[in-house]
Amino acid sequence: MLPDWDRCFPGVPPIGHDLREGFPERWARFHSLPGSRRYPADQADHDELLMRHHVILGELAQPGDRVVLVTTGYSESATPVRDCPELAELDPLAAHWRTVAMHEHEGILDETNYWHFFAST
Repeated sequence: MLPDWDRCFPGVPPIGHDLREGFPERWARFHSLPGSRRYPADQADHDELLMRHHVILGELAQPGDRVVLVTTGYSESATPVRDCPELAELDPLAAHWRTVAMHEHEGILDETNYWHFFAST
C-alpha cells in the first residue's frame, strides 16, 4: 500500500515522535483545536477540527492527487485489529499495512502492546 515509505523514511516506522527525531527538517505539527487541545469537547469543536483538516489537506494536495489515509489500531496481539468502530465505518476499505511491536520498539512498556497501521487511498 505504501511502497515508498521505506525509501522516504528509511529505518523509521510511522510513529510521530520517531519521525520528529529522525526527520526534523520535514516534521510539522498541526494543531486541530484552539489552545492546542487534542480532543473535541462538543459539536463546535468537531466542526472546527474538520474545517482545519480540510484547510491543511487543501494546501497539501490538489484535486486528483493520490492521497493515502493511515489509521491505527491497538491491541495486545500481533494480529491486526481495528479497535475503533468509528474508523472502520469511516474507512471500510482500509487494509492492514504494518504492525509495530511497541513494547519492543520503545523498550519502556511493561505490557505487550502492538500498533496496527491500516491504509487506504
